[in-house]
Amino acid sequence: MPMMCLSAKKVRRVRRFTILLCLFAGPVAAFNSKLHQVVGYIAAASACEATLDAVTELDGERDLAAAGVWADEIRAYAHMDFAKRWHYINVPDEITVAEFLSNSRRRRGGDVLYAIDHFAGLLGNASADKLDRAQAYRFLVHFVADVHQPLHVGRSSDQGGNKVVVFAGDRRTNLHSYWDGFELSGSIDDPREYADYLVRRYENGEGNTELDVGGDPIDWAQESKNLRPRIYAFGSKRSSGQVTLTPEYREKALYIMNLRVYQAGRRLADVLDGIFCTKGVNR
Repeated sequence: MPMMCLSAKKVRRVRRFTILLCLFAGPVAAFNSKLHQVVGYIAAASACEATLDAVTELDGERDLAAAGVWADEIRAYAHMDFAKRWHYINVPDEITVAEFLSNSRRRRGGDVLYAIDHFAGLLGNASADKLDRAQAYRFLVHFVADVHQPLHVGRSSDQGGNKVVVFAGDRRTNLHSYWDGFELSGSIDDPREYADYLVRRYENGEGNTELDVGGDPIDWAQESKNLRPRIYAFGSKRSSGQVTLTPEYREKALYIMNLRVYQAGRRLADVLDGIFCTKGVNR
């Protein structure tokens, strides 16, 4: 994936905003914030000591769990709208992610795969400004998780499921929000404890028939796209266009969400270890 750079104007804008956010902003509730925290705790349990020391030195305000929430918090601010397109990538049904990346229709610099590549490069640049690298760390932690949510590799026709109204029991939401963790988040009282549960579950070989923690971001995005038939296997829509998710669908969805959250955490640790453990970046 080619490396592209933000304009100097946008870099300055984000840097100024990062300082202001740290000084004045309270937390902004992000719907799937619990799942991002779970990913961060899983990554922290797997990452090497040098990585944990490095990110603490870069950003003493946010550990891996808290860093993963920041990119959703700033979406509440209009002058950060340019970053919204980094949370997802829309890929047509008929082509692979790799084919789409070489397609002229792709918006250059405008998707989650670009963001992962760009911010990993910036974070690993020892000569870059520390504040820029701290911001890159926050973005990278978030976007590695986002690419594992199947509908963040979505269809443009329904805006990654945002236009599909669904009911989980008597609760109304949309398909994208459901897969963001609408149901799973409600069952998580403590993200750290849930992360510990997933680590124990998968490391003990439970429910891991599809478990793969290798690959690169393009592979991870393709995995999300490959789940698309299962995501849309909710049966017939009502005449109103709305969908009621069956108990069977919801059970399978929870299985997939748990798997993707665990994969995201393990892979995030590998990405960060590749920067701080093997390269020995001078902090």
